[in-house]
Amino acid sequence: MLVVLMDEEGVILPDHHPVLLEFEGRSVLDLRDAVATLLGVLSQDIIMCVRGGLRGRLIPLTVTLLPTILEPMHLFILQTGTPAALALRYPDVGAE
Repeated sequence: MLVVLMDEEGVILPDHHPVLLEFEGRSVLDLRDAVATLLGVLSQDIIMCVRGGLRGRLIPLTVTLLPTILEPMHLFILQTGTPAALALRYPDVGAE
């Protein structure tokens, strides 16, 4: 997984290079703990997102199990409470 840090407005930090995180599990909670440890922050202080396409909007990870994929997944990390985090739109996981 490639971990990408975002600023308070949801823009990739200009001096940040994505960090490779070796993660083999499928639990989103375990992944969040691993990312928080990598960044030296508390897990409840970050929101992990994926992006649909190169310029798609950020979508918070809300599933409990990650898909099994072979190619690197980009995780975009926002700090909770920032304008970008507050502007996120969460998927309706209970929709039919």
